[in-house]
Amino acid sequence: VVSITMGAGTSGIHMASVFETMSSWSWDHALTVHKAYCENDYEFSIDSNTVSSWTGLGSDDSLALVNALKKHDNKIVNSVNLIITTFSLCDSPNPRLESRLTYIFQALDFSRTSVISTEEFEILLHCVAYSLATVLKRKVSCPNDAAIAKIVAGTYEDLDKRFSKQITQTEFVAWGVELIHGLPEVSVDCIYDSIFLKNARIPEDSKLKDILLAQKEVTEKKKPSTENEPPEPTSADEDAVATPVATPTDEPQGVLEILSLKMTGLRLSELEASQNPFVEFKIGDGKSWQFSTEAKSGGLALASWSALDFAGSVPQADLHNSPLIVQAKVEGGDSNSLIGTASIECSFLLGKRNQIVALHGVLVDDNGNEGCGECDMKVRYREESFNDDGYLDILGVDLIDIEGTDDGPLNLYAELLVGDGSQWKHTTGLLENVTTKASWPSHTTGPVKQKQVLQGSILLRLKRRYESGDSLVGVTVVSDGIEIFSNENDWTKLRGSLVNSEGSFTGQYEITAKFRFPSNPPSFPDSLHETETAEGTGDADEEISLEVSRAELTGLKDTGSIFSKQSPYLELKVGDGSTWQQKTSVKQGAGVNATWDDLNISAPVQHKMIKARSLIVRAESKSGDKLIGEATINADEVLSGSNDW
Repeated sequence: VVSITMGAGTSGIHMASVFETMSSWSWDHALTVHKAYCENDYEFSIDSNTVSSWTGLGSDDSLALVNALKKHDNKIVNSVNLIITTFSLCDSPNPRLESRLTYIFQALDFSRTSVISTEEFEILLHCVAYSLATVLKRKVSCPNDAAIAKIVAGTYEDLDKRFSKQITQTEFVAWGVELIHGLPEVSVDCIYDSIFLKNARIPEDSKLKDILLAQKEVTEKKKPSTENEPPEPTSADEDAVATPVATPTDEPQGVLEILSLKMTGLRLSELEASQNPFVEFKIGDGKSWQFSTEAKSGGLALASWSALDFAGSVPQADLHNSPLIVQAKVEGGDSNSLIGTASIECSFLLGKRNQIVALHGVLVDDNGNEGCGECDMKVRYREESFNDDGYLDILGVDLIDIEGTDDGPLNLYAELLVGDGSQWKHTTGLLENVTTKASWPSHTTGPVKQKQVLQGSILLRLKRRYESGDSLVGVTVVSDGIEIFSNENDWTKLRGSLVNSEGSFTGQYEITAKFRFPSNPPSFPDSLHETETAEGTGDADEEISLEVSRAELTGLKDTGSIFSKQSPYLELKVGDGSTWQQKTSVKQGAGVNATWDDLNISAPVQHKMIKARSLIVRAESKSGDKLIGEATINADEVLSGSNDW
């Protein structure tokens, strides 16, 4: 029995040992967890390994936490629930009510604007109720959708706000403090019982009646505007808000789109040299939304579909309550043709409506074992009337470290394209006598659809002009649009390397771009682009020292046997290893965890080689040199901390 409080009162409750551990966390530890949540951009659905590296919990406790908080029969947990649970339990018995509520609010404030929409507020209450019910071992009493909707409507009435308005962080904290201070005892179970349990299970036959009554009471009240609230909705919006839910078939819906998909590490059949994989998608049991790709003939462990156009209506309730199921299968197989299944929590899409979002899933077999592959996809949950027509704006193009000038200066121009160029294309002017740097500060804009940018990607081609014609110097994929879309209507700097037809480094680029909708007029501030036309070698050939002082591996895949533990070692290299490659000593019998505290690895390498390539870390076992796993580190992360560890 552990005493867990969120205020002055105490209450003895029975709970799992992992929650006992979290209740002993200091406030500083909780803040560290929150900081990592904000800075590392964790996926909405995370596994036990991510929980361990994120929170500092051991592998057993991390798995126990995932098993406790998971909603479906998989091995993933909602990261918002983890944050809510952390700030509900930590630093007991100190009250910190305002601070706890602030960080709980921020768990769903993805835009960091200190406001959330009505839909996001409803999701937040769902997550709070589920987290507290899990701690209290009362999942069976967790409020249903109708109960949460009624609480939301009542909250808007308490806040004296029109139902469609956003809720600010200040309003949420003040509402929560007032509610909790009115309780006989400020404890986790008392909060849950008083706020959620009394409304937990509204009968289905009265669901629509209760929601209609609650929403009507709120929306029909004419509330005066205040300086701190967002603008009042238009008359059309007011009509839409006040329109009640009439029948179950009229419940709010949106359109779920799958725009692109990439499958990696697919498990191969032992009897086949190749396979024809295809993928099926569905929400929950598939009754409301289900699609299937075409098969990729002669495929192996990798398959991608870059231009999917799966779109279908999905009720908001289905998206909130049911995961996205992704099943990779082999065409022509029998009942055993399933490669693996991923279950991805998607309720957070309700708070990112009309935005393109990247999703990641891990495939497991029928027994829940991993090793079947992974999936990465781009999706969007949008309003049915949403139009993704917009404009791609380019502020300028800068190139440095241009290769191929040993025989003299070059005459160069650049091409920017979306896809094959039929949707959007821009060609710069010709720069003559270029040595190692080039800059085109002029800006350009053109109409293009969001979907076209995502599926076609933004390409950059650098070409050389001869009297007899033109030749390609280098090419690269600048962006698939996700970075730009996430900074919608704001400028984004895109950096990377150019390679020639043989894959060799030929230069580096920096492009400033943004995607905007027609409602936002074009704006090209000069301050965001510094014109650089001067020629010179810069520091591209500067030789620096790349040093590695310590390495730690945890939770490794076990390639050992029942008779002996694996003996891992690390191989580190820049790019293909031709310019910088090092190995650590072998950790004999270390098994799944290994640490090298005093590596003292130091070797020279050219600055441009690190800038142009990634740092590859491979863990291998000395038992026959079996590959355990490989990680790629963005070289910019190393260079950004120059002279610092």
